[in-house]
Amino acid sequence: DLLDETIDPPDWLTDVEQQAWKNLVALLVKMRTFTEADVLIVALACTSIAEIKECRQKLAVAGSDHLYFETDEKGERKLKHSQPNSFSTRQRQAKKELLQCLRELGFTPSARTMISVGDSKPTNQLSSLLQRRSG
Repeated sequence: DLLDETIDPPDWLTDVEQQAWKNLVALLVKMRTFTEADVLIVALACTSIAEIKECRQKLAVAGSDHLYFETDEKGERKLKHSQPNSFSTRQRQAKKELLQCLRELGFTPSARTMISVGDSKPTNQLSSLLQRRSG
């Protein structure tokens, strides 16, 4: 059975995740694809969205890389090496997880070509016969 926007999000979602829930559920309801089986994957997508937002905020303050300098014999400071900020790594992983969730839910063009909702038309005579016998 299709669900509507009145379904409550899981109680373990944070405020940011609950806002993402409202947005995603509204879209899924419009697409007429939101079922009880989708609740967990929507919740996982919401946690990924919140993680991306948090990382973006942290990176805006700290920068995307940790820079390590050394002072040479002339007393000049030179870049020794750089290392990605852990928030960059976390954000990249959250984006991958979100994209996978969005694919599973039919939000990408390629995923939508594989989703069929409602009654499908028979593609050949055998399918037509079987559908008439079962209906």
